[in-house]
Amino acid sequence: MSKQERGGYILMQKILPPSVQGVLVKGGQVIYDGEIVCELGVFGISLREYSNASGDGINQGGRILMDKVGGHILRSKNVNTDEGGVAAGYAFLSSPRLV
Repeated sequence: MSKQERGGYILMQKILPPSVQGVLVKGGQVIYDGEIVCELGVFGISLREYSNASGDGINQGGRILMDKVGGHILRSKNVNTDEGGVAAGYAFLSSPRLV
């Protein structure tokens, strides 16, 4: 495998977050009551200006026009669920409790 092909593979270790007791509710009905985990997703915005002065198809340098946090999502799911999609019905949108 070439160096470029190897770049397409990432070795990862599964993150095991701490679980808490929780209740997942949909449409006013309890769907699940038990151990849950929460996942925080942070969305970033990066807008950059690139130049291709060399004409070789490779973007060189460029200046950063915007680089900031665009928002977040907090979702909760059953501790035994490997899926994470809210739209697919595996996770539930949550609101953080600030302490």
